[in-house]
Amino acid sequence: MGQKPPGAPPRPCVSRRRRVVWTHHARERSVQWQASHGITEALVEATVTAPQQDVAGFAGTRIAQSRFQEGLLRVAYVRSGRQRRVLTLYWTSKTAKYWSNER
Repeated sequence: MGQKPPGAPPRPCVSRRRRVVWTHHARERSVQWQASHGITEALVEATVTAPQQDVAGFAGTRIAQSRFQEGLLRVAYVRSGRQRRVLTLYWTSKTAKYWSNER
């Protein structure tokens, strides 16, 4: 593969096994949440590919949700064909606020 030119933005990381594309921002957030709550990239990919709940987000985004550590892991993503592009992620203790009982 060719080298990227100096100063070029980083290429998105793609998990070929699950067809998940990570934005640079999502990768940074993943590192932060792994350090503070033990949320691994594998857990994020499992949540976005097989969520316990999937709800509409803003402007065409989707939010994949899974209960984790007495809270909720929320992963914002967009679908592009068979791929899912992870935009951001976070953990919250406010499960009642975000969990939809109308699944």
